Amino acid sequence: MGKGSFFLSLAFLIIWTKESGGQTTTSESSTSTEDPKPCGDFQWDTDNVTVDCDYNYYDIRQLWWSELRYELFGRCNVTCPVEADMLVGPPYTERYISDGAYFCNRDNRTWLGTPPVCLGRYDNATMVRDESNTVRLVGGEFYGCVEMYDYMTQQWGPVRGLTRWIYYEHEQRVAWAEFACMNLGFPGGLATTAYQLSDGSIKILDRWGSVYPQYLSYYYEPSYPSTVPKFILSQHLPTTNGATLHNAIDRVVRGPCQSNDYPCTQAYHTMCLACAGQQNNRNSQDINAQVTCASDSILVSFPRPTDNSIQTADVQLAAPPCSAEENSTHIYIQAPLTGCGTSRQDTDDEIIYTNTMTINVNASSAVITRYDVIEISVECRLPRRKTVTVNFDPQSSSVFRSHIVGRGEFVISMELYLSNSFRSPVSDYPLSMELGQMLYVQLQVTSDDTNLQLFADTCKATPTEDPDDSSVLYHLIRDGCDQDSTVARYWSPSTLEERFGFQAFAFTSGARKVYLHCDVLLCNATDPTSRCAQDCQAVRRRREAEGDTDVYLLIQGPIVLNDDQTARDDASTRHAGSMVSVFMGACAVMVLWTGI
Repeated sequence: MGKGSFFLSLAFLIIWTKESGGQTTTSESSTSTEDPKPCGDFQWDTDNVTVDCDYNYYDIRQLWWSELRYELFGRCNVTCPVEADMLVGPPYTERYISDGAYFCNRDNRTWLGTPPVCLGRYDNATMVRDESNTVRLVGGEFYGCVEMYDYMTQQWGPVRGLTRWIYYEHEQRVAWAEFACMNLGFPGGLATTAYQLSDGSIKILDRWGSVYPQYLSYYYEPSYPSTVPKFILSQHLPTTNGATLHNAIDRVVRGPCQSNDYPCTQAYHTMCLACAGQQNNRNSQDINAQVTCASDSILVSFPRPTDNSIQTADVQLAAPPCSAEENSTHIYIQAPLTGCGTSRQDTDDEIIYTNTMTINVNASSAVITRYDVIEISVECRLPRRKTVTVNFDPQSSSVFRSHIVGRGEFVISMELYLSNSFRSPVSDYPLSMELGQMLYVQLQVTSDDTNLQLFADTCKATPTEDPDDSSVLYHLIRDGCDQDSTVARYWSPSTLEERFGFQAFAFTSGARKVYLHCDVLLCNATDPTSRCAQDCQAVRRRREAEGDTDVYLLIQGPIVLNDDQTARDDASTRHAGSMVSVFMGACAVMVLWTGI
């Protein structure tokens, strides 16, 4: 053969190989009849999928630029139910085998790929949370996108930074999925990619008929506003024992991303995945229960089993009389904080309410049962210390009134009154006040737990909404002790309330707004040794910054001075030219402030 003929033949071979998908088919199938099923029957033929196998299929696939060669004997197609959207399981490590089918590798007599699992449609109402309730998987019962909770903004946001290149960094993606899934309580990770389906079949994704896996981050990722926090993964998995997803976060981006911050801006970096152990070999004992904590109750819910193996009569709490109810999708049961077997434990930082939900599977729908009783421990943690804020503005004529209830579900409020009868809270704003006029404050926690006691640990005034503003800071109450000579305490009919009053004042710095911030502590009213029972503590307690709990901002007001009073005060201040010349009603305020 001449040199020209050789290169022509080689070129023809390359073109033919490329056009045929890089695969060569030989006539060896006729020599393989002595072993018609080298891998045996398809091993993952379950009730969840439909399997169609061609055990006479024979092929040799080899990449023309590589020595890697597969001798395939047997091919099985897997079809998902029509309600499914994706299929996890077939191999996708080599392009020319990733056509959505399972193949028997004759060389090692094993089926290529992993057990087939069908993924349903994305549903942002379906969530699986970790024990700390700070990490969740949103989308399905075992698949979706990972989100984390940001205490600073009190928002959920996506976890991002997961690499996208499945062919070059597949092992790294699987390792991250394994880590995230185990943090969520699953046995391990399943996949970060899957084959997209259409009418129960694999979708053809390109014009040559090739099928490629789909990134779950492309398909399942919800639309996130730019304002939510983005949790950016570090470049390396944590190696310490017991590490959580929090240890894997390199940084948090609160608000819009920088244009050149690709892990933050690009949606395909979102950690969307499927976890193992939820659908395969699933039985009726797999209960995906969720807990919602309120200021007066605990609500436990879980999806209704499709086989109706659990009825409302089968669900009980630790003690009667609470009973379960149901809607079209879930079974739920609600327990008060002081009934149906709910117990309580106080720690330094939290009040913990616990109960036990018991489920007798099949108890009401069958004469006998061979399932064990399912017991799920239910726990609600509510922080004891809160910060609430009111403000008054001696000049502004605008009205601000809002009420924000934060994490922990204890509703804590602070209201202003003009009388020590505490009958009618201030509702008409702006409120006209005289310097030195008494203002009355009521702090209250809303709860049916009558053994709670509310305690005003610290109340301070600043010219801004920031309770840590140190530019101008004045304490009315500090560590339970009165710091201002005008503070007066008043009796309250309930341990869930605390009342006090003080004379209105203005800052000599020129700031016209005065914000009042109160750190509120909740205790066990029956405990004579609690912090609340100790009342005033002369020695100020040291607090770590991270020990402070959430701030609940309650803004009411403003309170304005009468115009003639303001004019007299301004003239007096200019004439004196010193902070020592102060208003009669605010004397103690300015003397103490200069000493801070």
